[in-house]
Order: sequence, then structure tokens, then C-alpha cells
Amino acid sequence: MNQCVGRGAKPSDPLHGPPQKTGSGMLSYYLHDEERQLVEKAQEFGQEHFTEENVSRWYREGGIPDSVAEAYRCSDLGYLGFKAEQGGPDVSHAAQIAVLAELTRSAGAIIPFQSQILDFQIVSRFANEQQIALILDRYRETSRPCFSTAISDVESGSDLNEYKTAVFKEGDRLILRGEKVFVANGQHTPYIMVMAKDLTESCDYTRALPSFWLIPASSEGVSALPINKIGQKMIPFAALRFDDVEVQPEWRLGTPHQSMAQFQSVVDFGRCIVCGGSLGLAQAAFEDAVHHANARKIRNRRIGDFQQIGLMLTDMNSKLVNMEAHIYHACHSIERETDAKLAVALMKKYVPETAGEVAAAAMQVFGGAGYTDSSRVGRIWIDSRGGQYAVGTDQIMVNIASRAILDKYAQQ
Repeated sequence: MNQCVGRGAKPSDPLHGPPQKTGSGMLSYYLHDEERQLVEKAQEFGQEHFTEENVSRWYREGGIPDSVAEAYRCSDLGYLGFKAEQGGPDVSHAAQIAVLAELTRSAGAIIPFQSQILDFQIVSRFANEQQIALILDRYRETSRPCFSTAISDVESGSDLNEYKTAVFKEGDRLILRGEKVFVANGQHTPYIMVMAKDLTESCDYTRALPSFWLIPASSEGVSALPINKIGQKMIPFAALRFDDVEVQPEWRLGTPHQSMAQFQSVVDFGRCIVCGGSLGLAQAAFEDAVHHANARKIRNRRIGDFQQIGLMLTDMNSKLVNMEAHIYHACHSIERETDAKLAVALMKKYVPETAGEVAAAAMQVFGGAGYTDSSRVGRIWIDSRGGQYAVGTDQIMVNIASRAILDKYAQQ
């Protein structure tokens, strides 16, 4: 195994973020000691690698270098998402989200490890031993996941019941047909893990459950088109099309008889992942704003001493506390299988939207300096907006939450 490599100094320019903090990190009071130590490892990783000079360059270049990917794999964080028996750390959902939030806070940007944690979660739940061995071997060899994950359908997004992408029988062959969007690294991985309606044993489209298939990207009928996003530039996205792609039975992850609850839990955890990134961005924006409010003076007074600025900082801090509470409640509900649908929808509606509000307020504290490409708070603001679309829009979350609320109280 190669040695992990790190470089860089801590940023101190008020436009480029405050010096990196140390401590127990976000969501810390919801975690036990071993989980807090893992979050501290994330802080150390961020201090070593996520300098503003590095991050701004990677943002322009559209990804992280191989040396950083290798350092992450070599660290205690590298197998986050896998079960303990597969080499991953034995930690809760909340701890995984806390690690992601800390890494995102350090970077002040949405980072590739966000989608990687979800990808490994899916593999750990559905893949058989042979498939997991293949994925782990490739990961050890390249320090990059060998697959991208295609979940959102072109027409139905993350609504599993309305999926159009499907695997069905045509004579003796299994055929994959459909279109996926917002596939992280969809153009760059040798395999694509596709979530599709499973029609291999039944022709009843409306009752068919989803399934995961690990498809070689070189298969005939697979095509990809890059998506040029406004923000989140460190994760390249693609739209994928599957035109009558012939698949093999052994490419399936799991069995034809998985439950809808198992697939819904994947979507729910994906929404927690998005919110973890949003929390990290909001924390970074808040810390930058506080640092600037201390450093910037007008007539020998810190701007933070002005009442209006103080009120903005106070509101931002309160919102961060509420965001953490929503995330922990959702993670806890998923693990306990109690009111998870409602908890996740409330979290996903509140956290990304609120992160955008915190980032916008931070820009206002900076004034005109925040509205330039020389301040990372502007990048944070742009990146935070994407969380309101990923794995279900705000409006879809309201629809899910309102139905769950009505159903819950109708039974009381």
C-alpha cells in the first residue's frame, strides 16, 4: 500500500476562510467517543489537504488529484460506507454524516467523497461477496470507486414507484432500457451501478420493485453526456442513456426479491448525505463570516459589534443548531425504522434551504468582497443551492412530509 501524501498550509486570509479549527466537530454531542475520534480524523485530513489554494484549483479542474484520493483511502476514513466486516468503520449513520460534514466544512465545497460514501453504502447492502471483492480490489488498486451510481430517472427523479428505467426479458436475454441524470462521475468509471425497475420475473410494471445492476460502461448501448452544472464543480455529472443494453444475471446486486423498504432506505440515506454536505457548507460560511466580522473594522470598531451584523450571526448560529438536530433525528429514525419517511422529508426540506440562507447571510457580512471569485463564501453559496435539488426537491419533500403528517395524526 502506498503512503498517504498531504501538503499545504492553513488559510488565514479573511476572504479565504479562517484558520482550521480543532475539536469534536459538528453533530459531536450525538456521537460516542470512537465516532468523535473519527470526526477528528476528518478534521486532520481537511487541515492537511483542503487548503483554499488547493480547493480552488481542484474546483477549476473538476476533481481532486490521485494523491489526495489515495491519502483518503489510506486514512481511517477511506472505507466509510462499508460494513465493519467488509473493512469499514463500525459507526452510526450520524457519524458518517458528521465525517462528511467536517470534510465539506474544511473544503468549503461539495467534495467527491460525498457520493463515494453513498456508493459504498449501496454496495455493502446489496452486493454479494464476489462483487464486493471486485469493487474492493479495484479501490485498493486505484483509490477511486470503480463504479458510478445511477439512481435519478429522467422523468421521475428519485420516485421509485414511477421509475421508467427497467430490466426486462426479451426471449432468453435480459435487456436494460432507460435514461438516468445527475450521475456523479458517470463518464469516468468502468462500471455503472444502475437502479432500475425489475421486470425479469413479471410483466406488471406498476408493481415491480427496483433492483441494482453493475453494468460495464463499455457495454453496447451505453452512452453518456456531460452535464455542465453551475456549482459543485469538483464532482463531474453526466446523463446516461441505456438503449437495449444486454445484461447478465450475475450483474445483479442482491436477489430479485428485495423489499421496497430496503431500496427506500438507500434513498433516505442519500438525502442524509446531501444534508451532511449542506451542513458542512453552512458551517464553513458561518465561520468565515465570524472571522471576517472580527477582522473587518470601521472607525476602529469590529463590524461584528454593529447590532445588525450581530443579529445575522446569531440567526446563522441558531440555524446551524437546528440543522444538526434535523440530521440526527433523520439518521436515528432510519436506523430505528421509526417515522423515517417523515423525519427524512422534514430534514431534506429544511437543511439545504437553510444552508443557502446561512451562505447568503455570510456573503452579506462580507459585503461586496463576498460577491467575487476571490472569496470562498461565494463558492459556498453556489454549491449550497444544489442541495435543494439533489435526491428530491424541496417541493417533493413537502409533498412527502405533508402526507406523512396527515397519515400519522389520522391514526391517533
